[in-house]
Order: sequence, then C-alpha cells, then structure tokens
Amino acid sequence: MADLSKYQEHLIAKFNQHITKADGGAFTPITRKRLVGIKELSGRDRTKNDFWYDVRQRLKRGLIDIELFIEFAERDQVNQVLTADSLQPIVSALLKGFAFGGTRDLNKGEIAQMLVQNGLEYLQGMNPDMSMTENRTISEAIDLSRHLVSDMKSKYSHT
Repeated sequence: MADLSKYQEHLIAKFNQHITKADGGAFTPITRKRLVGIKELSGRDRTKNDFWYDVRQRLKRGLIDIELFIEFAERDQVNQVLTADSLQPIVSALLKGFAFGGTRDLNKGEIAQMLVQNGLEYLQGMNPDMSMTENRTISEAIDLSRHLVSDMKSKYSHT
C-alpha cells in the first residue's frame, strides 16, 4: 500500500479504537481499515467501485435508521444519543474544506445552508417572544445563506 498522508495518519490515530473494534456500527473492522487505507481491497470487494458502492448503500440505510430512531424513539432516548457534542465532529468532518483537497463543493454548500436555515428556524420557534428586529435578522441570515449558495452555484457549477 502507498505511503499514508499525514492526514490519513491523523485519522487512523483518531479512529484506531473504533477501526479495530469488532462490534456494532455500520461497518465491519475490515471495511473500516479499507476506508482509511490500511487494508487493500480483496476477496468479495474485488474492485474499488464495488467497495464504494457497498459503503454508500450501507450508509444510506444507516441514515434511514437514524431518521427512524429520531421519529419513533422517546425524546429522552434521542437526546441521550444525539447531542451537540456527538454531532459536532460529524458536522465538522462534513463541512471541512480540506477533507477533499480544499475544493469548492456545491453539495456541501447546500448542506451548510440547510443546517443554517433549519437551525435558525428551530431557534426562532423556541423563542416565540422574539422582537420583530430579531425575527428580521434571522430571516436576513437565512436569505444570506441562500444567496451564498446561489452565488456559489452560478460561479462554480460549470466547472
């Protein structure tokens, strides 16, 4: 296997215990090792395309399972699992610019805009006694996030 980048080495160290742990999660220990690049593709996963197809399908099903959990579990159960602390690394990893070579990513921009909009609308709904100025500021922030994504699309969607 090729030499690992410093970033891959950092990720391997960060996830080492989870990579080798045999129980639970969406991936087997072998798949985790393949994801971070410390194990070659072989056996059933003969090609890179097969491997990534299987990973994508498993994650899509996992996201549906998370939605199912959120919709049907009691609020206390959801709050024990989904916290700002548990979601912060996921959101951060999703929106980091350098994770994919620092390139502009319209998909990630749209997700960031969705998070801003839904987050501000949630906070707005939690504070029904907000002033007109506060409500207007939230609306303007949501409009700004939409504008930034729209501007990004017009500049970079053809590249």
